[in-house]
Amino acid sequence: MKKSLTVLLVTFFAVSLSPFVTAETVLISDGFDSYGAGSNIAGPDWNPKWQTGSTQQNLFKGGSGYATIDLTLAERNYHIVNQTSFTVNSGDTVKVSSDVQYTHAGLGNGTALNQNFIGFLLTDQPQWWNGANKDSSIANRGGALGNLLPAAPWVENWFPHTNVGVSTNAGTAQTSDWFSIELMLSVNGGGNIEGSLTLDNGSSSFTTTPVDLGFAAGTTLYAGYTTAWNGSADPIATTTGISSVNVDNFAVSSVTAVPEPTSLVALSALGLGCICRRRRSSV
Repeated sequence: MKKSLTVLLVTFFAVSLSPFVTAETVLISDGFDSYGAGSNIAGPDWNPKWQTGSTQQNLFKGGSGYATIDLTLAERNYHIVNQTSFTVNSGDTVKVSSDVQYTHAGLGNGTALNQNFIGFLLTDQPQWWNGANKDSSIANRGGALGNLLPAAPWVENWFPHTNVGVSTNAGTAQTSDWFSIELMLSVNGGGNIEGSLTLDNGSSSFTTTPVDLGFAAGTTLYAGYTTAWNGSADPIATTTGISSVNVDNFAVSSVTAVPEPTSLVALSALGLGCICRRRRSSV
């Protein structure tokens, strides 16, 4: 009897220590394949908003199976929100993700450090300027890229531009490799939605400290792209040296953790062991 109990306990702890894998259910997605190259992307699906009083209209355009944002005209901020809503409730994990590629002029680090050039905007209104909004962005830190948060600790993590194939002093324009950005959303102990941003170049991955985004659990949210706020009124291409950014495979997904198949086998064995032991005991 003791031996049987020991086997069951070992099996239990093996299962409890087994890694889990994640399963994702896509809630919203756009691969930008339906937009012609050079066509303006706006209307009911995506609603751009530019800095008031500027001439930055129609900077979000179709590419060749992706979308492009012109940073030579975008000043301070340029927001493009997908107008399909979603919610994050207690116990939920929701991921906002996209692939990103940028073109650097190769003429140095720009005129200012830690300037945003692409990221995600969250808002509680389909027209973001009518409600509360927060952005989590990627910043040009001069010779490197880093995560820029909407609250303390503000700036975290970085990797050199060279890690994605760009030399900032090449003397000619350089287009980066594609890399990914992911904003993971969940509900903290205070009942608010918090987010952490991951920058992944395929060989290195950096995730920020989760920060409170100020939205209550269950708030109807909309997600999209943003060049985010920059203090300078100069175009973002001037402050960062980055003239344009391409985005692809935008998605909002519900993420759940499930045991690996080996864990499920162990759980089944544990259940059978319990049944057999119970039957022997009753004989």
